[in-house]
Amino acid sequence: MKNKLIAIDDDPLILGLIHVTLEKQNFEVITTTNPYDGLNLFLVDSTLVIVSDLSMPEMSGADLMQKIFDHGHEPIFIILTSHTDVKMVVELFKQGVHDYIIKPFKHAELVNRVSKAFEFAELRMIKENIKKEREIRNEHQLNWNLYKESLIKKDSDKTDSGLMANIN
Repeated sequence: MKNKLIAIDDDPLILGLIHVTLEKQNFEVITTTNPYDGLNLFLVDSTLVIVSDLSMPEMSGADLMQKIFDHGHEPIFIILTSHTDVKMVVELFKQGVHDYIIKPFKHAELVNRVSKAFEFAELRMIKENIKKEREIRNEHQLNWNLYKESLIKKDSDKTDSGLMANIN
């Protein structure tokens, strides 16, 4: 099964480069030059990873990420940017960006960062599954304990009623 991602950039040349580079590495890449289309694509068919340009005329990559988060989804976001301002990058991480790539980027860097994003997404899913499994296990244990207590109470009630009958 291929790892599917959505790539969004208002520059068709960069988008084509992303598409070709990642498909050569067996990623399934859905591309769009419009962030609103990217949002709709994601909401219709969620992916684990989104690669998005930061500065786009219709909507910034950070705003797109926030809209997706507001819908209750948490894909791994990789932001493409030509900005190197440290304060801006720190703010992006605070908002939930997983990684960023400075343009122009090398093919190997893009592939490596996207591969790591999928590994992180997989680890996050494993962690969530372990948490759910632990909750189910705790619920079963609680139910078992309640059942055992009800048996003990029934047995105790029988003993008490037998003692009362003997006293009478």
